Amino acid sequence: MFRDVALYLHTYGELPDNFITKNEARERSLGQVTPTQDNVRSAVLVSSVTFGLGHLLNLVNGSGAGLAENLFQVTGAIAIGFCF
Repeated sequence: MFRDVALYLHTYGELPDNFITKNEARERSLGQVTPTQDNVRSAVLVSSVTFGLGHLLNLVNGSGAGLAENLFQVTGAIAIGFCF
């Protein structure tokens, strides 16, 4: 990529229209997202629930555990997801 840009600069004497410098990217805050408290909470909630619900697959994969055991496992997995 760097060689392509260098060749373009050498040939045309300027950057292409769709290319921005690092300083321009920093000014626009591209590629850098500052996590807010709401973003972190949402991520924890979604990942915890997804982790827990993923354990529902034990109902269909023939693990032999009953419904109560699986629901306990799902609840525990969601709780552990919140902790970590």
